[in-house]
Amino acid sequence: MPEAIFLAPFAKEKAQEIGELSQEQLIQLYLDEVCDVKGDFELKEFTEINPNKFNLNFNYKAQEFDMTEKGTGPLDACINALKKAGFTLVLENYEQYAVEGLDESKEKSKAMSVLQFKHNNQTLTARSVDTSTPQANVRAVFNALNLIYTN
Repeated sequence: MPEAIFLAPFAKEKAQEIGELSQEQLIQLYLDEVCDVKGDFELKEFTEINPNKFNLNFNYKAQEFDMTEKGTGPLDACINALKKAGFTLVLENYEQYAVEGLDESKEKSKAMSVLQFKHNNQTLTARSVDTSTPQANVRAVFNALNLIYTN
């Protein structure tokens, strides 16, 4: 599983801290560290206005952005809005999966987005999980931004 490569440093650090990790602890660590990257970009809200028009509200450092943009779908509209705000991303690959059993409720399957972006002649992979596919996509975009624009 390629995701294990991204989780390994976090798992090693946590295991050194508390000892052997359970499956539930590993899953939570994956969700916290790989699928929810913290940084200067904070997604506030992403809403559909009509089928090809979306509103994106986010903060970058101390500045708030409220953008409305069109696209061929939510992901395209999000990337277009970010470009309009001055943050250009080049999407190389998009994968979507349905996953189950990632939390205690186990009632709903969730969408996992795996997005690859071209940045400085390298490929950067960002992931996110949400009950909504469009939200998982946009959260993965913001994880990518936080990986690209690190302090």
